[in-house]
Amino acid sequence: MGNSIGPRAILVCVMCFTLVALAACGGSRPLPPVVERDAAPPRRIDFHIVAPGETLYSIGWRYGLDVSRLAHANNLGDGSRIRAGQRLTLDLSRVPGPSASGTVQAPTQKRTPTTTDTPHRPTIPSQPLASQWRWPAQGPVVTRFGSGAVAHKGIDIRGEFGEPVVATNNGVVVYAGSGLIGYGNLIILKHNERYLSAYGHNSRLLVAEGQRVKAGEQIAEIGDSGTDFAKLHFEVREYGRPVDPIALLPRR
Repeated sequence: MGNSIGPRAILVCVMCFTLVALAACGGSRPLPPVVERDAAPPRRIDFHIVAPGETLYSIGWRYGLDVSRLAHANNLGDGSRIRAGQRLTLDLSRVPGPSASGTVQAPTQKRTPTTTDTPHRPTIPSQPLASQWRWPAQGPVVTRFGSGAVAHKGIDIRGEFGEPVVATNNGVVVYAGSGLIGYGNLIILKHNERYLSAYGHNSRLLVAEGQRVKAGEQIAEIGDSGTDFAKLHFEVREYGRPVDPIALLPRR
C-alpha cells in the first residue's frame, strides 16, 4: 500500500502529459502574423456618399484629392453645391490637372484613393502667396511630418488649452466642423487653387464657412479633443496632397 499512487499524483501526471501533447501539436504550426492595429488594410475606394454637413473640401481632404479635379469629375461646376446622399466618383484618372510642382499633367494611369495613401514632399516655393506664411500657434512642435508607424500628414504644436490659433495665411474658410474623424473640431482654409491648410483638435471655432480671414487673424482656440494633451494639429495640402508645413513656415 505504501507504493500506491494517490489521486493527487495521478492528476499531476495527467496535466504534464496534456502540456507535452499540446506543445507537440503546436510546434509544427506557424505563429500568427503580427499586424499593426493602426495600419488599415489597403482597399480601393471608388465613390463616396455625401453625409450631412460635408463639403466638397472636407471630402477632398479625407481622400487626399484636388478639389477642382474632384468637382470636374462629378460635373459640379465650382463644387459649392453638394447634397446629402449624393454619390461622388473618386476616380480622377480622366481629369487632367496640375501636379505638385505647378505644371499641368495629362492623366496617365488610373489612381483610385486607398486608405493607405502616404504624404508627399514636393519642392515648395518660400513665398507662394501674397503674404508670408506664419506659424498658426506659438508652442513647440512635438510631432513632425511623416513620423510614426502610420505616416503623420502634418505637425502637432503643443499648447495650453484655450490659447489662440491663427490663420497661417490669407484665405477663406471652406470647412468648419467636427465631421472628419481624427481631427476633432477642425477648420480648413483655402488660400488659392494650390494650397489648403487645416487646424485640428480645437476647443472652440471662431469662424464660419465662407468667411474670409487674413494671415495672423485668430480663428480658433487650442483644445485636446481625443488627444493626450492640448495641441494644435496643423496640415497643408498642395493640390490635395499632404506636404511638410515646415517647408512653408518661417524659421524660428
